[in-house]
Amino acid sequence: MGRSEVIDVVQEPTTQRAGRPQVRLWWVVAAVAGVAFLARLLPVLAGGGLYGLGNYDDGVYYAATAGLLHGRLPYRDFLMLHPPAILLALAPFAALGRILGDDHGLAIARVFWMALGASNAVLTMRFLRPLGPVAALVGGTCYALFFPAVYSEHTVLLEGLSNTLLLLALLLTQRRAPDVPVPTMWLLAAGAVLGLNTSVKIWGVVAVLVFLGWHLVTDGVRRAGLLVAASFAGAAAVCLPFFVSAPEQMCRYVVLDQLGRPASTLPLTTRLVELTGLNLHLLPPAMGWPLVLTLAAVAALSILAWRGGGRLAVLLLLCLGGMLMLTPSWFMHYAGLISVPFAVTVGAGAQRLSTALPRLPGNAGPGLLAGLLVVGLTLFSAPLLQSKINRPFPGKQLAASVANLPGCITTDDPTTLIEMDVLARNLDRGCQLVVDLGGHSYDMPSAGSTQRRQNKRWQAFAVQYLRSGSASITIRFYKDYGFSAATAATVEAWPVLAQVNRYAVRVPQP
Repeated sequence: MGRSEVIDVVQEPTTQRAGRPQVRLWWVVAAVAGVAFLARLLPVLAGGGLYGLGNYDDGVYYAATAGLLHGRLPYRDFLMLHPPAILLALAPFAALGRILGDDHGLAIARVFWMALGASNAVLTMRFLRPLGPVAALVGGTCYALFFPAVYSEHTVLLEGLSNTLLLLALLLTQRRAPDVPVPTMWLLAAGAVLGLNTSVKIWGVVAVLVFLGWHLVTDGVRRAGLLVAASFAGAAAVCLPFFVSAPEQMCRYVVLDQLGRPASTLPLTTRLVELTGLNLHLLPPAMGWPLVLTLAAVAALSILAWRGGGRLAVLLLLCLGGMLMLTPSWFMHYAGLISVPFAVTVGAGAQRLSTALPRLPGNAGPGLLAGLLVVGLTLFSAPLLQSKINRPFPGKQLAASVANLPGCITTDDPTTLIEMDVLARNLDRGCQLVVDLGGHSYDMPSAGSTQRRQNKRWQAFAVQYLRSGSASITIRFYKDYGFSAATAATVEAWPVLAQVNRYAVRVPQP
């Protein structure tokens, strides 16, 4: 089957196209979904596996969800620096963890998030189909292999779920014809979805503002107002019950503590490298011309997309990208937030470019362009086959050393409790729930310094909490990285109960 024929089957099948072309269409969709899933799974299997130590945040969200299922409310009973929707999304997996073991519950959740990423690639194709077959295939492939999307969806992170909700909002507000407005019920549903997105990650408010501005221009004040009202309702449906239980703490943790986070010391060029996915190939010192050429290509595709029906995606890309460049704190998975508008912009730009190509025999130009772009995206992403994400953790071996201990197990990374399958035991025993030990430093300001190791209040809290267990395992903080010299010396002086490789279970001393 030639390239033009492959592209042709991505189009909406007509009544004349029945049977075999329809089957080919689903094979194309299935292929993109399969590539997306494997792009997220294989680096994890090559690294720490489904039971390894992940991004830290995935363990935080799972432990917080397990606490919620045990009757501990976030904000009221323990610190949680993000809105609560992620806990509701993870509740089925934490419930499974109660039956199968929390290590299995988190592993299943990680696989589900990879499948969520694959479904996001398919939704990207679905959104782009009205623009043309080139847009659908190129945009879907771009999302499937775009490294920020791959990294943010390889485990349980906020960005993957946020991308799903953004895609649903785009689909709900997509016009079926230029002069036919979106049905009011669909507009309200889109607003509710955008509000729900803000209850996943508070930065979702930027998407609400972009949609508001877009619908003010295209639909008028009344319909834009309906969208915003529905977004408030969507956010309130999730957040209000938790807010009522602890209004002051929730505002402090989710808003004030986040705004007060220390600024990242990474240069802005490093953010650009990670936003464009070049960190799959390059370390920050090796940037230069590859970054310049990539930004130029994105700018050219954005101009083409603007002229070819992708204006909303371009606006989202500019606004979300600008927010990520300006936000004080930075972690690599933040870049995943631009995955949807980036892939849609690339797809829409490719479709526009295909219409400007010289005519080739058999109208093969669009198919040839799409084939070349898909091959180029695949080759660009080839390093994924050699990538390793996560690191192994000997959870089963270390669990044996604490199996018969009374009391609680404390840690600076809740993933250790999950992989040792002692999280539920801690909760059953009424142990103090600290899902984000590092996050407490944002809620404990220190005069004159934003560094944890110089924050005496947080150092005292960390030692007090770690010492409260009958056994403790620290894997995240050490001397001059989080811990002060005094705190590190205190923890390292505790007798070692068991050690596997670099991971040691210690017995806290009075």
